[in-house]
Amino acid sequence: MVLADGEKDPIELAPVAVALMPGHYVVTTAAAARGREGFMVQLPSGETVVGAVVSVDVANGTAVLSITADIDMALIEASETEPSDGGFMVMVPEATAASLWVDDRGTQVGYVGEARTTGEGSVVLDGFGRLVGLCTKSIDGVQLVTVEALIGALERATSASSPPWMGITADVDQDGRVIVTNVGVGGPAATAGVQIGDIIAGIDGHPLADLEALRAAIGTRLAGDTIELTMTRQTVDPTPMTTPIKLSVTLGQHPSSIETESDN
Repeated sequence: MVLADGEKDPIELAPVAVALMPGHYVVTTAAAARGREGFMVQLPSGETVVGAVVSVDVANGTAVLSITADIDMALIEASETEPSDGGFMVMVPEATAASLWVDDRGTQVGYVGEARTTGEGSVVLDGFGRLVGLCTKSIDGVQLVTVEALIGALERATSASSPPWMGITADVDQDGRVIVTNVGVGGPAATAGVQIGDIIAGIDGHPLADLEALRAAIGTRLAGDTIELTMTRQTVDPTPMTTPIKLSVTLGQHPSSIETESDN
């Protein structure tokens, strides 16, 4: 189990992703990845690494991240229990008794007694500490993204060709612009000269509307392709000014292990 989005407000619970097989993929809920190109991911060791969203399956409620660290074993065991079996716990973040039931909206999650509000991707365990699924929130309450759906998403990601890697995480600022929040040390973006705080306005001459457009644009390329980023950069030395820049980035494959640099 790993925590995604290490910069999240501590008042809220950070989204959770889980490692269910060896490699460098972890899985979370589609809602956790909505509008995101990537997260900072905290491993159980306490190390923080870059995680990039490589696939989102809204129909199944899953999203897969590629992290810049190698996982040599599953960090949590999958459960084979049914909702009717009982004895469930939801981590919010402490273990709290939970009940599961199935209706026409899917598998619902409820708490026995009072509990702190769930974070997106809160873990649901059976009585033996095995993963039953992750919580996802909607206007209808809290639903379960089953462990079968999570494993399926990981299997599809690992069987696909290696996705292209730019080596950044990005977010949207208060003006709706795509801003670089982290640059992986030694990654393609860092090699090209991309810096934290750069505003990405376009790719290959096409305006960039939002993070979904950034993810879609990168997803159509292959490792080894070169893209041209149109950006603006704020500088303060010797005087504050905004400088338009263009950089060519040669995309790489997702690495199994690289150092990362945080802007904390």
